Amino acid sequence: MESLSKDKKVQELFQSVVDATNAGLARFERVKRFRILPMMLSIDGGHLTPTMKVKRRAVAEEFALMIDAMYAKARGE
Repeated sequence: MESLSKDKKVQELFQSVVDATNAGLARFERVKRFRILPMMLSIDGGHLTPTMKVKRRAVAEEFALMIDAMYAKARGE
C-alpha cells in the first residue's frame, strides 16, 4: 500500500477522478486537496468502528503531520 500511495500513476489516476467529479460541483463543494493514505483504514487499526464508520479523531491524530503539511502548502509555508 505504501508504495502505491507514492506512485505517480496512481496519484494521477486519483487526480483525474477528483477532477471529473469536481466538474459537476459548485466551487464550495469541490475537493481542493487530497492525499492517498499509505495504508488501508481498518477496525483492527483503530481507524473504523465495528459498523465501518471512520473514527475521525483517531485518523486525524494518526495522520496529523500529513494533514498539517497539506494545509501548510495552501498557506504558502
